[in-house]
Amino acid sequence: MNLFGGASWLYFAALGVPILVMGVFNAFVNTPLQTLFHRIVPTSYRSRVFSVISILSQIATPLGSAIFGFAVDRFPVHYLVLLSCIGNAILTIVFLMKGMSRLFEEKRTDNSNGSKRKAVEPVREGIGA
Repeated sequence: MNLFGGASWLYFAALGVPILVMGVFNAFVNTPLQTLFHRIVPTSYRSRVFSVISILSQIATPLGSAIFGFAVDRFPVHYLVLLSCIGNAILTIVFLMKGMSRLFEEKRTDNSNGSKRKAVEPVREGIGA
């Protein structure tokens, strides 16, 4: 019995599910990083910093397309998607295990003299500062 075209739906699911998982992983990385940038960048520089971040992300899109364009000529698409998902998952797990504790730890002990200091200082500018 061919269910909705048989193998084509299976192939679609085999490509679609990893891409969906990659999108979820990206949310777990992008949200904390954007929060951190909002906390540490002074208000007067925020538009400039976020413009540079936006430009870099827009440059990465055609660059990634060019790299995958060459790779698709040499390897099957499903292997490239699988490799991308595995790489994305590894980077996300490493970030969540190591980076999150360093980014948002409010107080940490300085080993040299035992004092505590803030890892990320919130910006104090504007009204009421």
